[in-house]
Amino acid sequence: MSHERNAGLVSYITKGFRFSGRLLYRSYFALVVCIIAIGSMLDYLASRADDSVRLDIFKQHFQPLFAVLIEQLVDADYDQRPLMLAQLSRTTQRELQLYSFADFSADEDTVRQLSAGGLLALFDSQDGLTLYQRIADSDQILGITAPAWNAVPQHNNWVLPVFYILVAIAVFVLILPFSRQLLKLKSAAADFGRGDFSTRIDLPSGSTLAPIVDTFNGMAKRIEQLVLSQRDLTHSVSHELRTPLARLRFAFEEIQAGTADPAILSQLTEMRRDVSELENLVDEMLRYAEINQLQKLHKAPVLLLPLLDKLIDGVQPARIDIAVSRDGSVATDATLDCNEHHLQRALANVLRNAIRFAQSRCEIYLAVSGDDVLIDIADDGPGLTPTQAVRVFEPFYTATRSDQSGSGYGLGLCIAHSIARKHGGSLMVVDGRLGGACFRFTLPLWKLKPGA
Repeated sequence: MSHERNAGLVSYITKGFRFSGRLLYRSYFALVVCIIAIGSMLDYLASRADDSVRLDIFKQHFQPLFAVLIEQLVDADYDQRPLMLAQLSRTTQRELQLYSFADFSADEDTVRQLSAGGLLALFDSQDGLTLYQRIADSDQILGITAPAWNAVPQHNNWVLPVFYILVAIAVFVLILPFSRQLLKLKSAAADFGRGDFSTRIDLPSGSTLAPIVDTFNGMAKRIEQLVLSQRDLTHSVSHELRTPLARLRFAFEEIQAGTADPAILSQLTEMRRDVSELENLVDEMLRYAEINQLQKLHKAPVLLLPLLDKLIDGVQPARIDIAVSRDGSVATDATLDCNEHHLQRALANVLRNAIRFAQSRCEIYLAVSGDDVLIDIADDGPGLTPTQAVRVFEPFYTATRSDQSGSGYGLGLCIAHSIARKHGGSLMVVDGRLGGACFRFTLPLWKLKPGA
């Protein structure tokens, strides 16, 4: 059970690191976007301020010209002003126009400013600038088009984009080591979850994540010591039990040879049955310890269908019918990348469990999903409750049914689950095809390596 809890803890840590990675990149992009937004806003405000300064300069520059022109136009008759304005336009080489208040009647604020006699600057739809001023107390307005207002120098337009790019690169360079350290944590947690309890992380002591790494390494060391001590205890106790059990069997033989009393012989039979159960339990505990001590399985290509034929021949009961079916995705020469001995044991454990609870039949269904083969072992028994489905792979947990006497030691499915994980696959409870329990193996198919 502690192994499953450790796996759950590591899964939680791995999810946390995955979330941290997403948070890291989101924070990076958010930071870059904020920098760009702030820079753009400051550039916009600076540009507006610059436009205001330029506009004041234009007004100051054109104020003497307005004064001279208006002074000459005031002395002329209304009818002579257009002709005089044309001559003045050629003389000053400026675009001069005469307007009336009616031309600005749509905007009361503009009319009010012009009536006050001040110099007014207005932009047209193409951002062209024209300066206006009232001619003395008349209803006419002199307009002068300002030249080259839009002619803004273009040679510095690259500065702002380059600034943003350099800021983004600088931020990325600063944040990249942090990202790599998080990836190391994620990788170590994944290795730890796969059963490599010797996994440790080595980061510089000055790293920002150094306290987290120290905590992780301390946790890994304590869990490793705990798991190793549990394995050693299970292995030692199992071996130590073999000797007294063997002595009991010898004692039973001596007692049986020295008596013909039916009552004593009946008791000896019951005692032998109890000793056999203890020996089976010891064997299961040794298998459990053996599987958990394995760091790596020696795998080879194994044909799937012959493997299942051998499995069924080994466990076929008289009262239960076992059927094998497959969908069209499973070829007759489908090959697993597995350790045949250990995988045979895992499949047999699950199939025996299905037979024990089946009413009349079991089914093995095969399908291919990507690079994996799915092996469903289903029975038509009473099935599993949600609580049992969650705990069924815990060591020494037995999912007893109303019509069962609690047979089994609660290690068979746990061993099968460990073997599936050692193969890089999984074993889980899924919806049953026959209405009862259904266990699904997901195992990798064998692939021919390039150049082999």
